[in-house]
Amino acid sequence: MATEKLPLVSTLISTYNGSAYIKGTLFSVLGQTYPNMEIVITDDASGDNTLEIVETFTQENNLSDQVKVIVNQTNQGIARNTNR
Repeated sequence: MATEKLPLVSTLISTYNGSAYIKGTLFSVLGQTYPNMEIVITDDASGDNTLEIVETFTQENNLSDQVKVIVNQTNQGIARNTNR
């Protein structure tokens, strides 16, 4: 299968005020060995620095093509945030 392009696998991280955990979560996802992955983060209007941590982590690890961030302007709750 080395000559074929592997299917894209998306990992969804739903977060709300997750600054204490987001960096560890990102390291965990990036520790996987599957080569064709993207990370989609849906933030539910966090009031802490979750988004700043994600931005810094993404820049420091050259992941701008691999990490997509969706931000809710108001808190939607976990179900609506995840569905978005």
